[in-house]
Amino acid sequence: MKRAKCGFSFIEITFTLLIVGALMIPVLNIFSAGSHITIRSRNDVLALQHASNLLAYAYTLPYDALLTQAVTIVNDVEVDISGEMVSLGMPEPIFTRTVQVTEVTPANWKYSYKLVEVAVSWEESNGINREIKMGGLVSK
Repeated sequence: MKRAKCGFSFIEITFTLLIVGALMIPVLNIFSAGSHITIRSRNDVLALQHASNLLAYAYTLPYDALLTQAVTIVNDVEVDISGEMVSLGMPEPIFTRTVQVTEVTPANWKYSYKLVEVAVSWEESNGINREIKMGGLVSK
């Protein structure tokens, strides 16, 4: 009596693994792309938060306390946009924050105001430089 063959040959298993491996490459590419998009979105949200924090701080200052100069903040916990050091939290080292305050006094207008522009810039892992700007107005 002959025994029935059960199982697969080495060649059948090898071809199956090659086909499954070839089908897995697009799936892995999708996961990789998703990861890059998630990191990019995370950086966008953090940059917006840092810009919003600086702008909110500028709104709390008295009109005359805002210095009319550009201040660049790189990896510092404390910032000086009013002549005194204030802690706004530590951003991640990839972010550079810049605050520009410009005083505007229109002709034939009895009020003056200051434009506050906050920019947060960083470099993505793929070498692309990104920047987010927010602006606001402070009046007397």
